[in-house]
Amino acid sequence: MLLFLAVSCTGMVAAGLGDPQPAVLTLIPIPESPNLKISIAFSGFEIIEGACGASLRIPGQASTATPGAPDVPGIPKLVPGIKGMRAVLTLHGFDPTNVLDVIVAPAKGYTREVPEGSGRVLPPQRQPDPGIYRTAEFWPSELGRVDEAWIGTQKVVRVECFPVQYNPVLKTIRFYRRLEGVLRFERIENSPSP
Repeated sequence: MLLFLAVSCTGMVAAGLGDPQPAVLTLIPIPESPNLKISIAFSGFEIIEGACGASLRIPGQASTATPGAPDVPGIPKLVPGIKGMRAVLTLHGFDPTNVLDVIVAPAKGYTREVPEGSGRVLPPQRQPDPGIYRTAEFWPSELGRVDEAWIGTQKVVRVECFPVQYNPVLKTIRFYRRLEGVLRFERIENSPSP
């Protein structure tokens, strides 16, 4: 396992594990079904230190974390949906590695209160969600999730995979070098055929 350390021009320290490269997400059609085999190859991540703790990044990926949740990366992908069917994601992680004694900052969000004299400019703030930061569980709790929506007359499925998780009580990062699974399409009861 390779550990690297670099100092950027902003004075922030970046470190990481492995050889951080963009993650590779592959979707392969399963013959004679609408389902897709999903595979993610993941070589490492960057740890970017800040005043409130570290932000974790995969090169080429922006943070998709919920404000207040640990600032860990997700790997999103849009795929076509199927009318009358719902998408269900099943993922399994392989080759897990734990990194101990790291404080991960909460993801940025916006406050609802507007400070006086601010000119209504609301800078993003990092405020931990106590429901997450006080539990000894890895976040996100799942390795992936799906969201479905309609764009005009086109149904789309947003698949997001989480090869990096964080346990705020144990101060432990867990990352999987490989995720594999299936994106299944199941018929919705009382829905007409597609």
